[in-house]
Amino acid sequence: MHDRAGRHTVRSFVPPTASPSIQPIVAALQSGHPQDAERLARDYLAALPANEDGLILLSMCLMQQERPAEATSVCRELTRLVPQSAIYWSNLGTALRD
Repeated sequence: MHDRAGRHTVRSFVPPTASPSIQPIVAALQSGHPQDAERLARDYLAALPANEDGLILLSMCLMQQERPAEATSVCRELTRLVPQSAIYWSNLGTALRD
């Protein structure tokens, strides 16, 4: 493909079935924007419900916003999905304690 000046250009194409990325969620958390990260995590989970990465990131967003009661329900879902994960059980304990 070429632009009006005749230069070769590459157009970015994302197929409609492409999976969303967790990178924007992680970046928002790392830059201290847990509200933005929460919105992104919820959008991610709308596309990929019950995704472990999305759920753990959502729980982190909620904990960073000092909303442990909401994080508890997310942590419970993770322990339901992966009951053998000691990390998920520990996170649930932390959310319940806070």
